[in-house]
Amino acid sequence: MTNEELIKEYQEGNHSALDELIIQNEKIVKFFANKYYGIASRALVDFDDLVQEGWIAFIKSVERYRFDDEVKFSSYASEVIKYRMLNFINKNICRIKKSDSNSEQIKICSISETIPGTDDVTIEESIADEQSEEPFILIEDEIDNEILR
Repeated sequence: MTNEELIKEYQEGNHSALDELIIQNEKIVKFFANKYYGIASRALVDFDDLVQEGWIAFIKSVERYRFDDEVKFSSYASEVIKYRMLNFINKNICRIKKSDSNSEQIKICSISETIPGTDDVTIEESIADEQSEEPFILIEDEIDNEILR
């Protein structure tokens, strides 16, 4: 069965469909846990804790997924998982900063964020190749999409 069919069954009350969903989507959670573990380890977050946060996000995405949207479940769940994992890492970074004044600061920022001390120049503008014929591509998103396909 597809993810969407299993979600429909789960939302209609067949809770055993969740077990099948978890088996079918195990690689998505592990993929993002591996991807963010480098950052997480600097925030003193264990790999298993990161995986657990991913599963919590996955189950919430199963409960909240709506079929009227044009978004596939795997794309929706991926965004929910990434958001939850990064928030978990950020919370732990803040905890470290308060308890250990010697720890190295980790900053996760958006590519559209302005660079301090400039006249509203974004990070994307500073690394874009103006001589290239191709517009700036978010490589990380492209890699994520390729792996998920």
